Amino acid sequence: QNGFGIDGFRHDHDAINNPEIQALLAKHGLEDDCPLPTDSNARKILWKYCLSVAGTSWHAASLLMGGSADEDERDVVIHWGGGRHHSHSDKAGGFCYVNDVVLAIHRLLHSRADGVDDGMFAGIPDNQTSSSLGDKSTPRILYIDLDIHHPDGVQSAFYSTDQVFTASFHRFAPGFFPALSGSIREKGGSGTTGLGYNLNVPLPAGIGDVAFIRMFRRLLFGLVKSYDPHAVVLCLGADGLKGDELISGS
Repeated sequence: QNGFGIDGFRHDHDAINNPEIQALLAKHGLEDDCPLPTDSNARKILWKYCLSVAGTSWHAASLLMGGSADEDERDVVIHWGGGRHHSHSDKAGGFCYVNDVVLAIHRLLHSRADGVDDGMFAGIPDNQTSSSLGDKSTPRILYIDLDIHHPDGVQSAFYSTDQVFTASFHRFAPGFFPALSGSIREKGGSGTTGLGYNLNVPLPAGIGDVAFIRMFRRLLFGLVKSYDPHAVVLCLGADGLKGDELISGS
């Protein structure tokens, strides 16, 4: 940002005619469905939006772990504006500028660390997590994603660890977003503890309620019984509601 003077934009014309800035924006996914506003006030609003989305999911996870001294522990917490599951640690995508899901799961994994909310784990890269519970217990988080699109950002973040089991039910077809992930063959990082802890369930176009619920119940109960998670993070997409039949194969 400082090197290319993004904050110095005054008009769209500046960005269009600066190849270095365009390359930088493209590298970090700040184009197409995730554009970086050229107006400084709009960028401030975008930053506040990212803080709000991420902070709310972080706080929701904190409530599950007991919250602060003046808050009671909750069994279930809902963030109605959360679930930005396409963003990666270094790249926006799919209308997602920040991956609040990954941050919330990190909060759950570090549930008992002193000062857990101080640094927000800014230095933790994708595919690396560590337990704050030491030898006493290793937290296990089951992440379930029900959305027409595959949660590529969440899968990438936890692809090499067995502390998070990622299960996704989505549409998978040539050219369908995200085009580079979501295959049933993606089962976790080869040679890592994450192998076997990633499950993709590509759904056929035209699948109805009865078939989907039967399949989902069978897999869900099996996962909960075998993985025995300490917490479940559930992401529910709403982009497949109109007409449904998994957009709309019938």
